[in-house]
Amino acid sequence: GLEQDILGARKEISLPADIAALVAGRDAARAAKNWAESDRLRKLLEEQGFKVVDTPQGTRVEKSRAV
Repeated sequence: GLEQDILGARKEISLPADIAALVAGRDAARAAKNWAESDRLRKLLEEQGFKVVDTPQGTRVEKSRAV
């Protein structure tokens, strides 16, 4: 019902320009099947506090939760 829809909603965030550039570079590396570069950029994003999720619709980036 409605309660599930509200609880399941994801908050859209605006990515800083430097993070968006890393995501774009990673997408380009993946398109070129340059897996080493893709993995390197994923690690950089994670170090900056972002989680990268690859979906059939494209890359989704989420702010990592503080532990």
